[in-house]
Amino acid sequence: MNLEKIYKKQGYVKIQNVLDIEQVNKLRNHLKKKINFSKNKNLINIYECIQDEKIYKLVAEQKIASLSKIIFGENYYINELEVQYNSFPSKKNPGYHYDAQSERKYEYLKNEDYKFAKWGIYLQKNTIKYGGGLSVLPGSHKFLPVFKNKSEKYIKFLMGKFGTRINTNPGDAILFDSRLLHTGTSHQCNNKQDFNEFIKDNEKIVIYWNVTNKKYSDKYLKNNLNRCFKDEMTKKIDLPYFSESLKLYFPDDYNENIKKFLAENSINFSSLDKKKSDFLKIVNSSFDLL
Repeated sequence: MNLEKIYKKQGYVKIQNVLDIEQVNKLRNHLKKKINFSKNKNLINIYECIQDEKIYKLVAEQKIASLSKIIFGENYYINELEVQYNSFPSKKNPGYHYDAQSERKYEYLKNEDYKFAKWGIYLQKNTIKYGGGLSVLPGSHKFLPVFKNKSEKYIKFLMGKFGTRINTNPGDAILFDSRLLHTGTSHQCNNKQDFNEFIKDNEKIVIYWNVTNKKYSDKYLKNNLNRCFKDEMTKKIDLPYFSESLKLYFPDDYNENIKKFLAENSINFSSLDKKKSDFLKIVNSSFDLL
């Protein structure tokens, strides 16, 4: 079975050895140093990522770009490039979710041509004891969303009991549908000191970004704009997560190096129109004053 068919059937596909161990070690060292200068010690945000070629060039790794073009088209779109650092579930048995939950009311999630997913490159092994990767419920993307919110919560709870850990090694990548039930694999350490000792030299580092086509890029941006107004401008969330990404207008807010790189690889970066992006720059910069 080819990778596209596996993706369509399971809702995810794993690609081994996107990066070799030497590349993984160099990238880990680079990102560990970079996180020390980041405002958020668990996240390197999109603005920082698009300035750093060691990060943004990952989106065009040969195995990743090849499959992206097959599934999403020759000139596909990406957005929300970020690096998560030591981001573990807060519970040993965390609840499952799907990334498109905020879009559940929209009929387009049931469209046959719906194409929206997330890439993750994992720089550590996903183990039973310590976690380090992703756990999923294969095939769940075919049943979600359920438009009645209460029914969906119950269904997610039951379906989550049948989730499985994806066995990834350093340098492996996973592409997963935005409707697929998943969660970060939790650690099973009873002793917090033991866990903290382990991650000193084995920090969990994952590079994530979304991938889609023009049609669903526009729908996603519209939904995120609504979330920005609803959650950021009313201070329902502590950080300006949505405006951090939405404020960036392509191509004006991207440097020449990344623009040239994206053009050479036929990759587009999703963005709102310039007026909306400029307004969100104001929202983002004044977040602490709201």
